[in-house]
Amino acid sequence: MSSYLSPTQWNKPIMTIDLKKRRLRLYKHILRLLGDPDYVQFLVNPEKKCFLVRRGEETEPGSQKIYWTILNDSGQCCEFYSKPFVETLHSVFFDKNDEQTYRIIGDYHARRRFIAFDLKDSEPITYEPEALESSCNQNPNADTEYTN
Repeated sequence: MSSYLSPTQWNKPIMTIDLKKRRLRLYKHILRLLGDPDYVQFLVNPEKKCFLVRRGEETEPGSQKIYWTILNDSGQCCEFYSKPFVETLHSVFFDKNDEQTYRIIGDYHARRRFIAFDLKDSEPITYEPEALESSCNQNPNADTEYTN
């Protein structure tokens, strides 16, 4: 699989799951679609092999804070390191020995203001190690990648 997006995918919400580093990376485009929230929440549906990202509140269980000062200074994406959550995704959706990074293209549901990601459509990303850091600045959404 290619690690590049087709032109029809450029405006879609995109995220990556790094199984080895137990990291979720949300691109800034997702946060813009959700109205620049202070918190996001990840919800999983194992039966449908999907999960969604929605606005969260500080008081809701599992909500993750968006550190906008870091995001605005560093650029394109927001990273979450969550061993329990990524291990749950890993055990439910991926082979136990899999340690790849996957790109998932989501569908934005404007009326209910969430983004659904179907893990059956995830694509492994292949890249050269030197290209990893520069790839964060190459998202075609024009404003996208890195943070806490």
